Amino acid sequence: MLGQKRIGAGCGADPRGSRSSRHDRDETAVAGHLLIADTAGPATDRSAHHLRRQGDISLPVLQVRDLSRRFGRHPAVDGVGLTVSAGSLHGLIGPKGAGKSTVIAMLLGLLRPGTGNIRMYGHPESPFITGLPRAVAGVLDGPRFHGDLTGRTNLRIMHRHGPSCRPPAGTGPDVWIDDLLDQVGLTDRADERVDRYSLGMRRRLGLAAALLRRPQLLILDEPFDALEPHRADTVARLLRRLRDEGGSVLLTSADPDPVCDLCDEITVLQKGRVVYQGCPDELRGVGSPPVVDLTTNDDERALAMAHAVAGMDARLTWAGIWRGSPADACGITVTARESSLDHFVMLLASAGITVHTMRTRRSSLRAGVPAVTSR
Repeated sequence: MLGQKRIGAGCGADPRGSRSSRHDRDETAVAGHLLIADTAGPATDRSAHHLRRQGDISLPVLQVRDLSRRFGRHPAVDGVGLTVSAGSLHGLIGPKGAGKSTVIAMLLGLLRPGTGNIRMYGHPESPFITGLPRAVAGVLDGPRFHGDLTGRTNLRIMHRHGPSCRPPAGTGPDVWIDDLLDQVGLTDRADERVDRYSLGMRRRLGLAAALLRRPQLLILDEPFDALEPHRADTVARLLRRLRDEGGSVLLTSADPDPVCDLCDEITVLQKGRVVYQGCPDELRGVGSPPVVDLTTNDDERALAMAHAVAGMDARLTWAGIWRGSPADACGITVTARESSLDHFVMLLASAGITVHTMRTRRSSLRAGVPAVTSR
């Protein structure tokens, strides 16, 4: 983890000083590992409450302008700007080494920017975040926990020592923690020691820890890394629910595909610079032509005609994994630009071939991202 802030006085430290027990000191240390920059001051909280009282959901919850950071002579982040709107999911994507984690570390107050300004959830615009608003939570890559304690115990300690960790009204802390463990899919492993957790399990426990703050803005570094597909789906559903309830999420990913259907807007970084900002659908069209599935009254003839169209790739489609004879096919799949596809459909009509169904697939971002980063 880049940087690490311990909890000080007023944020979970034991007021008894040297008379505290070893267990109490350990609990405070664990909370220090778990609570990332939980140092919100009164002014920060008033700003966040003021934003909520305004009730203006059009106000962005995060604005970053001209953010830069160098390590020696190397510009890790170079003039990055982005905006996260209220009630939205924003993906910060790019290859490894693009500067994503450095941006997140600066947003969480763990690294000081060289230049730039950050405005976060009512926090006054500032070049350096000195205390996260209580409505904000973040997890940097590689969340750390007390390994010889269980996942459930780690969350209980964090709740006990986190001033911003309050359960919803009418819900007890233990019930709330059980619910969070269930949301991230850790109920059956909650009472195992964390040092026996896989990296993916620790990431999900880190997400549960961040949700203890009941954030309105959640900042996550590589939340899908090391997750099995069904666990990634669990996390995606949780983030969508947070958005649907009015919250906002900024997440990073080196793999663009997990953000395809999840994020409302994406920012692409390459060598520390922003090379694309917009919706994922626009980026999908940058690198590769659309993929279209068709069924006709004569798929074999349609396939032969598709092969004659310049710039069009075509193949038979089968319903299952196993490919049989052409007679067993259930349509054709073509990959082509819109102009070529229009020409193909006109050829089919002139040949007396009827198109029964036509479905355009959502193309992968894997082609679009390299296309914009190579410019």
